[in-house]
Amino acid sequence: MEDFQFDFIPAPEPDRDRGLRALGLAGSSLLEIMLHKLLLDAWAEENLAFGGRHGEPFDEAAEEANQVLAKAAVLPEVPGLPEGWENLAPAALAGVLERIDPEALDDVGTIDYLQASAKTVAWLQSGRVKALNRFTELRPAEGAETGNAHGFSSCAATEIAAALAQPRGAAQKDLAEAAQLCGHLPATVEAMAAGTLDLPRATAIARGSADLPENLLPAFEAGVLPKAGEITVESVRARARKARERLHPESLTVRHEKANQSRNVGLVPQDDGMAEVWFRCSADKAVMVFNLVQALAKKLQGPDEARTLPQLRADVITDLLVNNPGACNGTGNTTGTCTGAGTCGGGSAATGTGNGTSTGTCTGNCKGTGTGAGAGVTASVAVTLSLETAAGLSKGPGELAGYGPIPPEMARNLAGLAESWLPVLTDEYGNAIAAAKDLRHPPEWLKRLVRLRDGHCSGPGCRVEARFCEIDHTIAWEDGGKTVLENLKALCKPEHAAKHAGGWKVTQYADGSTTWTSRTGHEWTSTPENSWSIRPPTQPPPPDLYTPPPF
Repeated sequence: MEDFQFDFIPAPEPDRDRGLRALGLAGSSLLEIMLHKLLLDAWAEENLAFGGRHGEPFDEAAEEANQVLAKAAVLPEVPGLPEGWENLAPAALAGVLERIDPEALDDVGTIDYLQASAKTVAWLQSGRVKALNRFTELRPAEGAETGNAHGFSSCAATEIAAALAQPRGAAQKDLAEAAQLCGHLPATVEAMAAGTLDLPRATAIARGSADLPENLLPAFEAGVLPKAGEITVESVRARARKARERLHPESLTVRHEKANQSRNVGLVPQDDGMAEVWFRCSADKAVMVFNLVQALAKKLQGPDEARTLPQLRADVITDLLVNNPGACNGTGNTTGTCTGAGTCGGGSAATGTGNGTSTGTCTGNCKGTGTGAGAGVTASVAVTLSLETAAGLSKGPGELAGYGPIPPEMARNLAGLAESWLPVLTDEYGNAIAAAKDLRHPPEWLKRLVRLRDGHCSGPGCRVEARFCEIDHTIAWEDGGKTVLENLKALCKPEHAAKHAGGWKVTQYADGSTTWTSRTGHEWTSTPENSWSIRPPTQPPPPDLYTPPPF
């Protein structure tokens, strides 16, 4: 700390104005005052701990340091973060936050404080990741462990687990993820150090890349990392899963066959006489099971039913397995066919010409065989695939609504079980053809397009699946808003109510993303899943072919 030289004029009383003048800070901004106070504190604490700057006796150094602290105490505590706090380095920001009483903040100040805290925490987490990675370097694999998957000794996890009172398995996972981040995802670690990406999001990126070849990791990171700190952890996982699928050298079919060997059921004890049962299986079957349980639960709802929908789902699946196991034969009855050309039993076809692309979304029904109120209930699943994939001419994956990419064979199987198709016709610029703009209420096919595009609720940070959401006009119909894809979005009931009652301003863009501005002026952007390709045009649209000629 030899570079810091302070000359002070004693202030006779701990008066704020006199103290600021004495320290040469009269007229300074709050940010300048707070940073100056941080320097004073750091200098004084160093002298108290290590003695004087030039070998002064400890007593003299301590006395001088205490005088500095007394003068620094004149500086005021501040009611909130100063303007420009976003530009502070996380380390300096931590010191600023220490001077603020969060219980004295207004609504704007509280949001700012939480954002600043998140930035500081992310920076601290980056240090933890670097320290864990350093420990893997200090404990390399030796002897029989040489060449193991992680590259470090198994003893490392034991030591970390003991030091941090962690289960050994958790410590092993932390070490492996730290090695992956620091060794192969440097931009992700830099984002953490800058305070723009926290550990859960960084972990999602690390886990998504764990089995990719090293030469593909830069492309993976470049595809997943941009603005990852501005979306939910679940959205980061979804983005990572899609990037991994796009880059992985091994086909999804082969990987699914391997992963399907790990299907299982487990029991997790919980408090208060409760427990959780989980099961892992193929994605198409898992979605069918959940949708069937959801459909049965919804059928039981009514004015005289006191149970909530989650409670009904739990009771339905319990009744199916415990009280009526004979009805659960592991198969589902389905109807409808889908030919290689994309023509289905319903008579619809998804076709494209020129440079255009065409995809079809089909809905297949898995029929319940239970008795009583649930008899005959069907649960639909939706899968989107290109005509080339449907015809077996492409190995491109399909998209299972509520899940993500699935192997082409699985997509074709679900398409073959379809009772109905929703053709998604796109022009040569990749835009969905808009219709029904003059109708107040969107038709069902347009609602389904919105849900397929969004994937989940468009509210800030909300991950409720779009199929459970309402369809909202961003610009209200009564205010001149049109019933077109570009003005419609999926909103769950709470977010829909908050939009109209919470003072939010919502702006929607051509790609379906929306920016929400709160009454405090803070902004959040929600981006759709884009599970099927709807893109803004890259060039002006062609002339309207339906405009009558001028004669």
